[in-house]
Amino acid sequence: MQKTISKNTVFCLLVGAMMVYAMQAFNQILATGLRPDSFAVPVVQFIWLVPLAIAVQMFVARRLARKIAFAVSKPRLCAKGAAGMRLPIRIATACLMCLVMALIGTLAFARDNPDPLWLKYLRTLATNLPMALAFQLLVAEPVARAAARLVERCEANIRRQDARRETDKIPSEKGR
Repeated sequence: MQKTISKNTVFCLLVGAMMVYAMQAFNQILATGLRPDSFAVPVVQFIWLVPLAIAVQMFVARRLARKIAFAVSKPRLCAKGAAGMRLPIRIATACLMCLVMALIGTLAFARDNPDPLWLKYLRTLATNLPMALAFQLLVAEPVARAAARLVERCEANIRRQDARRETDKIPSEKGR
């Protein structure tokens, strides 16, 4: 979890975009088989799914995931205390996001299937949950954290260079 609101928003944006792309590609591969164009996700779907996933993650899943994680595993029982609560929160977030996004995907994309809605939803959830959980925990979040650290280092370097320029500028102005 990132510490500031802006870093948290960027983190959610990166994770949301990666998860939408990965799950769209995964479902496309399941539907059509692995082909050369399997990883080409339609832009129209990507454009409306990413903001929806980010909104669900920021306003619904994160708050509810914290409550679920703290109800299931207590920080004092975790080996690392509060830091040990990160994994239960991440798992709860991924599961909640999968529940909601599987419902949205079922409503939006499973019109061709004549089965009842609840069966389509359960089938979508059963196929997507393992992939979503593994991809979010092992790929999307670590990549987003690494990107956030890289941006933070670049910002720190820029601030240091600006501070050096200011200190170099001050003595030359005094000599005038």
